[in-house]
Amino acid sequence: MVAEFMALNEQTLTDEAGEFDDWVELSNTSNEPVDLAGYYVSNDAEDPTLWQIPQGAATIAPKGHLILWLDNDVEQGPLHAPFKLAGEGGTLSVTAPDGETSLSSIDYPAQHPDIAFGTANPTSEDFLFLLTPTPGDVNDSTGVSEFGGVSFSRDAGVFRESFELSMSTITDGATIKYTTDGREPGLFAGKTFTDPLQIETSTTFTAAVYIGGRRISPLQTQIYLAVDAELASFDSTLPVVLIDARGHDFTKDTSLNTEFEASPVASAFFDANKTITESPNQLAYAGMHVRGASSRAWPKKQYRFETWGPSQEDRAVRLLGLPADADWILAAPYFDRSLMRNHLTFRWWEALGYESPRTQFFELFLDMDGDQRLTLADYQGIYVLTETIKRSGKRLDIGSLKPADDGSFEGSYAIEATNVNQHWVSRKGTRLKYVEPSDAAASPQAKDWIQDQFTKLEDAVFSDDFSDYRQVIDLPSHLDYDIMRELSRNIDGASTFMSFRE
Repeated sequence: MVAEFMALNEQTLTDEAGEFDDWVELSNTSNEPVDLAGYYVSNDAEDPTLWQIPQGAATIAPKGHLILWLDNDVEQGPLHAPFKLAGEGGTLSVTAPDGETSLSSIDYPAQHPDIAFGTANPTSEDFLFLLTPTPGDVNDSTGVSEFGGVSFSRDAGVFRESFELSMSTITDGATIKYTTDGREPGLFAGKTFTDPLQIETSTTFTAAVYIGGRRISPLQTQIYLAVDAELASFDSTLPVVLIDARGHDFTKDTSLNTEFEASPVASAFFDANKTITESPNQLAYAGMHVRGASSRAWPKKQYRFETWGPSQEDRAVRLLGLPADADWILAAPYFDRSLMRNHLTFRWWEALGYESPRTQFFELFLDMDGDQRLTLADYQGIYVLTETIKRSGKRLDIGSLKPADDGSFEGSYAIEATNVNQHWVSRKGTRLKYVEPSDAAASPQAKDWIQDQFTKLEDAVFSDDFSDYRQVIDLPSHLDYDIMRELSRNIDGASTFMSFRE
């Protein structure tokens, strides 16, 4: 009865609400219509009667097909089940109304985006990965019994001596395409793997499995970082981070009027008191760019560091013991000769009960000369891995901003006072940026409303009536902030984050 199903539907088929949800196609191979009322569908091997199709929900025509949505949303209609399928593999069954007669029972392996799992023909009981899904129609018999991604002959990591690398897949009749420049391999990009490759320098592969020119597996990123013998023996009581900039020279990114785009980098993170071995604690493909204002002129740059997936999409990663996220700062304590001022101030602020970025010291090696081999000459000094300020349960725990019925807005937001690359300038000349929501995410109406709220704050600050001021600002936190700024001798007062919370 189960003809095919999809557990990872990303862009194949939408339901009546326009959503890409799990689905199963039931088929009727007989010459008579089949009323589905009372039939059971389940994703639980121990409870085959988990969900019963309601009376009058649907009938399958002779030799016909019907789609059921396994989306855990029964409110959408009688053909929507109260469960989803497990993409990592699981069970799917259809049972007759008597609750005992099994019509289909499939223990399926891990699934792949937009690849269906079903039978090659109506009389077959063998399930295959169907490369061309056909929901609501006769199955396309093009399929493979085993389906996998790219396997590399050597684990990702750090290496000293050149080595030979091979790629393989268990998918019959498939080819492997790859790139080393960050682009997605495809018809006009990348190479087809045929013979083993000799790896001599730092290389980041983006690879996938293809059949007939179509990508049938998720993109995979594999990082290999080359180090010389001296660096391989380097050890430290601090964590060590290696970054291959892939030829980009960040020392030239000094313009104050430029919002630099993230440049792809490959990195390896080693915990404290661990030598640089083949197996880092964390490998990360990432985008990196110079940050800051006056600090851009320093010989020791500060960076934004965004951990990425293979398609350069944000991917949360746990770095040096800090909670997983995709957005980080590699702070350079260059002006601060003690190297500890930011770290100590953040911890004092946290001790007062306020949310504060977590930090972790580390030693950085950054290869920017294009030779794609990290050496002791690439040493950049001590840096501080720092969390960015963003709306998150583990960072800035505030709600979102939403439109209200009266045309205003309600909820929470955050802004930053800055001295460079502002999003707007207040009536009193304060340069400001949108933080939560971001400049790209905020609607024009939301931006106008936030600006109006800041205008009210300025009007109150400059008013002769101090009670106005107390109504628009949390005075204890404001006083604590000014005391902390004086205590830490923070001269960079232009960079200040403010949040409003309901």
